[in-house]
Amino acid sequence: MPTSMIVLAHPRQGSFSHALAEIARDALRGSGHQVTWHDLHGEEFDPVQVPDGLDTTRPEGRSAFTSGADALTTQHRRELAAAHTLVVVHPNWWGKPPAIMAGWMDRVLV
Repeated sequence: MPTSMIVLAHPRQGSFSHALAEIARDALRGSGHQVTWHDLHGEEFDPVQVPDGLDTTRPEGRSAFTSGADALTTQHRRELAAAHTLVVVHPNWWGKPPAIMAGWMDRVLV
């Protein structure tokens, strides 16, 4: 069974972004996907990059999954690596995604 990951970045429950993410989740489940759901605000994801997370090279034995990562970031990295499909849902504020989504991309896409 393929696994899909949905990442939602909107602070208000009941928003249009939430509705879109829920429709995507239902469609993926209907297509036989196992869906991993992440509401960044609901999980209180920390978008702030830490110096240890900026490593472009690591000593042997140090994993990209855990380098500079708290437990939640490590979980997101591992789930993303296993996902067949990634769906990202967020509003477009001032021509860019919300800061929490930008921070998620900075910290998780390693």
